[in-house]
Amino acid sequence: MYAATVKDRRLNFCVSGMLWKRSLVMKDLETGTLWSHILGGLGEKVAFAFEDLAKRKVINETLGAKLLVATFDPETTEAHCFNRTLGGTTLEFESADEPRRMRDRLTKSIWHTESGICLSGPMKDKALEEIPALVSFRRAWFGFHPDSRESGK
Repeated sequence: MYAATVKDRRLNFCVSGMLWKRSLVMKDLETGTLWSHILGGLGEKVAFAFEDLAKRKVINETLGAKLLVATFDPETTEAHCFNRTLGGTTLEFESADEPRRMRDRLTKSIWHTESGICLSGPMKDKALEEIPALVSFRRAWFGFHPDSRESGK
């Protein structure tokens, strides 16, 4: 079940059981409208290979003027993306020794990879801005976003 607010109206989504270009089609329970979860907004897009995320867990990337960090938890297969500029300071991250943790190389602060909140160090209690991202099958993603750039290329 998914939930979202569209024009100040709360909608609850479920899987419709249909596919469109190899991607799930969702249906909102309130109106029965069909939605594609993979269309996203306009602008430049970057795709991260599942294999790279699973191996590295934390990837620093640039998307236009935005400096991003993508995180991945191989146990839950949950991925997140954050703006790594905070208060005018650009941070670069690396995987920390504990699960669901990353370290910024500048201050050595430890951050939670799912919430973007700093747990310890000089940046404690600061939060990174989350950037909308989703996990998708490669062929479905490039079917909808053929102009996407692959991370690292």
